Amino acid sequence: MPFRMIALVLVTVFLVVAATPAKAEAVEALVIVAIATLVVAGLLIIGYLIIANVEGDKRADEGQVIWVAHVPES
Repeated sequence: MPFRMIALVLVTVFLVVAATPAKAEAVEALVIVAIATLVVAGLLIIGYLIIANVEGDKRADEGQVIWVAHVPES
């Protein structure tokens, strides 16, 4: 439960910061491309982690054969 509250606070702060207008100054094209690349990379990593978390357990359990050796006590 505390992790959800922390995540909610972080998302709220991020949205407030992103929605606040910045000072009017020129931004270089290279900076825009770098920021866009970082955003796309972050989204890809988050998407990969979500898919791996959801589908990881299903794939690991299907068709797995476990061999167990039994040694009789003598």
